[in-house]
Amino acid sequence: MAGSCCHEHTAADQRCHRSGVETYAVLDLRSFTNRQKLQAIRREIKVRKWLYPRWIAQGKMREGHAEYELAIMYEIANDYGRLVEKEQSFEPAGK
Repeated sequence: MAGSCCHEHTAADQRCHRSGVETYAVLDLRSFTNRQKLQAIRREIKVRKWLYPRWIAQGKMREGHAEYELAIMYEIANDYGRLVEKEQSFEPAGK
């Protein structure tokens, strides 16, 4: 596969020492913070807002379904946003 590494990586690998290919460690999902999840969902929303109009134009998706999918993504982002705000209210002032 183009761009893939020539050998297997352990969960601790940050960068492939042989080819320089970026790798991502297989992480326990519980290790992601709510802030990281919020950032990820915001990135995903940007991607979908870029992709969906193209898919609609190509007949690969209906406009109503695109609106539905984005509405869910925005709701997830709002949920994580509230969690992050709540967590920040409990952080010590010096952080």
